Amino acid sequence: MNARVGEHNAAAVLDEWFDRAGDLGLLDATLLADQMTYLPNDLLVKVDIATMANSLEARSPFLDHKVIEFAASLTSKMNRFRPSIC
Repeated sequence: MNARVGEHNAAAVLDEWFDRAGDLGLLDATLLADQMTYLPNDLLVKVDIATMANSLEARSPFLDHKVIEFAASLTSKMNRFRPSIC
């Protein structure tokens, strides 16, 4: 496994994004790190491979820059909001 991964240090990559987040707070820093690492380097790649293998064209509507900008503008309190179900 180490031969395949080489010198790649996942913790160092995440630390870099947490450092870039500055004083955003833990939740916002985590969301930023997730958006900048997991989404482009894992999820989007897997969707692309799976759809190409099956001759499909997938669209990711939530990747529209306006949606991303709106989501990024939400406060941490809004991100934690969970309405109660009666």
